[in-house]
Amino acid sequence: MTTALDPQTAKRLAFVRLVYDQAMQQFRLPAPLNVTALLTFHDSVELFLVLAGDHLGAQLDRKTNFLDYWDRLKKTPNGVLLSQSAGMRRLNDHRNGLKHAGNMPTPEALDQARVDVTAFFDENVPRVFSQVSFDSIDMADVIPQDEVRVKAKQASQHAADGSRALAMVLVARAFALLIGNSRAMRGFGRTLRHDAFFTGSLESAFRKMGNNQAPRLGARLGDVSEAVVEIQEAMRIMSVGLDFPSTCASASYCRTSGLTTRTGMQSSRGAMRNTAGLPIKRSLSSAASSS
Repeated sequence: MTTALDPQTAKRLAFVRLVYDQAMQQFRLPAPLNVTALLTFHDSVELFLVLAGDHLGAQLDRKTNFLDYWDRLKKTPNGVLLSQSAGMRRLNDHRNGLKHAGNMPTPEALDQARVDVTAFFDENVPRVFSQVSFDSIDMADVIPQDEVRVKAKQASQHAADGSRALAMVLVARAFALLIGNSRAMRGFGRTLRHDAFFTGSLESAFRKMGNNQAPRLGARLGDVSEAVVEIQEAMRIMSVGLDFPSTCASASYCRTSGLTTRTGMQSSRGAMRNTAGLPIKRSLSSAASSS
C-alpha cells in the first residue's frame, strides 16, 4: 500500500480488489457466462462500502441497505461524500432484477456496470483511504503466509521503483517459500530430479550391454522419467490451488521456474516449456516387435 493502513484494513481492501478482478474476468467470458459479473461487481462495491463504514466509524446495522451508505458515510465524524450514486443505483437495480426476478441483463447493461464500478473505485478509494489509488492496492496483502507475503510486497515495491530483475528474484523466492512450506507440496512421492542417467546416458549404457533392445528400452525409460517429473510438478502446483495450465500459459510460474531453478537446463528443455512431459510414442511391446 502507498499509505500506512493497519494490516487488517489493507487485507480487506486487497480482497475488495480481488473480487473486482474476478468480476472483470467473468465479464470477459462469452454470454451467458458473463452474466455473473453483474453479481460480482455488486459484491465488490458492497464489500468496499462495509469496509468504508468500519474505517470511518459509520453507524451501520443489519437494516442498512446498499444505497443507504452514501448518506451514512457522509454523516460520520470524518464524513466522506461518495460519488457515482447514480451509477450504483443503476447497478443495484440490474442486480436485483437478475437475482430476485430472473431478468437477464443486456450486453449494454453489463458493459455499463463495468464502467460504473470501475469509476466508483477510481474515485472513492482515494476519498476514503487518504489518497490511496485503486490501482496501487497491493494484492500481496491477501496472501495468508507471512513470509511469502513479505517477499511478494517487496517484489511489488521494487517493480514500482523500476528494479524489475530484483522484483522477479523476490517473486521466485516467495514462490519457493510457498512451495516449500506447503504440506501438499511434500506429497506425491519422493521428489524426482532431472538426471542425465535417465535420458541419453541410459540408452548409451544399455547399448554397450550388447542387447539390441537396449536403445529402445533406454529411450522409453528416459521418456517415462521425464514425463513423471513434469506430472509430479504439475500435481504439486495444482495442489496449492493454482491453475497450472493457465498459470504456465501466462508464464507467471514457468518463466519464474525457468529463470531460478532450471537455468542449467534451458538449452535442452527451454525455460518457457509448459507441456506435461515428453510425448511417449512407443510402447515396450511395439518396441520389441519392431526390432
